[in-house]
Amino acid sequence: MKNITFVLLLFLLSALCLQSQTKDTVYVVQKDTVYYVPMPSRNVDHVKAELGIVLGTPSGLNLILAAHTTDAIFKISGAYLGPTLYGGQFDIGYKFSENKRTYHGVGLGFGFANIGTTEITTNQWNQYEYKERNHWQYVAVNYMLNTYGFYLNAGLSAGSGSFSNPQLMLQIGYAYQFR
Repeated sequence: MKNITFVLLLFLLSALCLQSQTKDTVYVVQKDTVYYVPMPSRNVDHVKAELGIVLGTPSGLNLILAAHTTDAIFKISGAYLGPTLYGGQFDIGYKFSENKRTYHGVGLGFGFANIGTTEITTNQWNQYEYKERNHWQYVAVNYMLNTYGFYLNAGLSAGSGSFSNPQLMLQIGYAYQFR
């Protein structure tokens, strides 16, 4: 019983310390009065847009373009690298943390990919027929990170096509932050 009481007391004190560290007000005590002074807000220069190139899904080598608001991210990524390798993805995300040069966010993505081969055959009249294989239309849940230009987007997708559910989604590369 002593141990449980000690742990609860320790937890309560640490929670109070954490609350006092994250509060945005300062209490000033002078003689008989106590008043508070609001802390000046931190001027975080928010990301307005991103432009970069990454390796990963949906097309192997992707160009990314993103527009940001204070809390939201709207991102398009993808590329056309020939008839056997192309794809595109649209993400809508929420930034839950942003500081000087880094942001973290979570998002919901929609996309398609063709990562297979294209079979080219000729019929009896010497006409070419194209058959695409290994295609994927999906919905993805992902985590986004950009710190000093290093860009990481990782998550899971589920959809229909030639691949089994769920599929790992990953983008890693460089994205310049326009502020």
